[in-house]
Amino acid sequence: MITALCLNPSLDRTVYVERLERGGTNRVLREQTVPGGKGVNVARMMASFGLPSRAALFLGREDERLMEETLSLWGCGMRAVILDGALRVNIKVMDQSRGEITELNAPGSPVNDRQLEAMEDLVIESADQSRWLCLCGSLPPGCPEEYYARLIRGVRLRAPGCRIALDASGESFRLALREGPDLIKPNLDELSAYTDYAIEDADDARRGIEALRKGGAGDIILSMGARGARLYAGGTVLHVSGLKVPVATTVGAGDAMLSGYIAGLEEGLSRKEAFRLAAAAAAARVAGQEERREEYVRLIGVREE
Repeated sequence: MITALCLNPSLDRTVYVERLERGGTNRVLREQTVPGGKGVNVARMMASFGLPSRAALFLGREDERLMEETLSLWGCGMRAVILDGALRVNIKVMDQSRGEITELNAPGSPVNDRQLEAMEDLVIESADQSRWLCLCGSLPPGCPEEYYARLIRGVRLRAPGCRIALDASGESFRLALREGPDLIKPNLDELSAYTDYAIEDADDARRGIEALRKGGAGDIILSMGARGARLYAGGTVLHVSGLKVPVATTVGAGDAMLSGYIAGLEEGLSRKEAFRLAAAAAAARVAGQEERREEYVRLIGVREE
């Protein structure tokens, strides 16, 4: 079982325009609304690899049925601490001519100490039944920045057989990193925020990765957008170049990469081949062609640096 934690889930409404005109009127070509949040995306992707998965989340009472039915349709389970109200709504505007997406993310419903304690119990119980726990995404209002760190400490103590992946940012990432997660997946912006300097070349990235390792990280996947990605693991550095694909969306590409790597390891692949699968999963997600994932695997080149 893979458990993906999503403390701040959402309804993601994506609208597609030919070319976004700031300050003007834009005609929507099409739109779609689906449950989202990084942990929800990871649970969905894990299920697409044939792995048993579930999302653990705070969930507004008004959307409980929608989330449960959607996750079930995707082949995922669900465990939730129920809140009053509804899910936050995030707006994504996809500029098809530029291949760019503009995101407007709402803050989410506030949580209190009682709900945080209930979630901690749920997470540790779930981790005890899981091979991986993925801590993903932003924190809702009322959730302390050290909450991910607190969860890692609890899991290490009460479910030591569960491996932990962390995909977060800001202070919550910095504090959780000190607890030694097995896998992290920062992007360039998140690495820059952690190191407090711009990552402009390979030397900058190398110094940033050294800082992450000193901070407590295990394996590190650094996603770099069109420049590809690097894996730092077991004393080896692997690089994949960005595969040129049509851009349908960039939402969930990093979640697909994290899921692909873990899925590869769970399938018994080497780190190198798991990384290849991760890159293929991300490319297929960007292209909106997840059914072609295996084809992309054959197109991905991995080199050692």
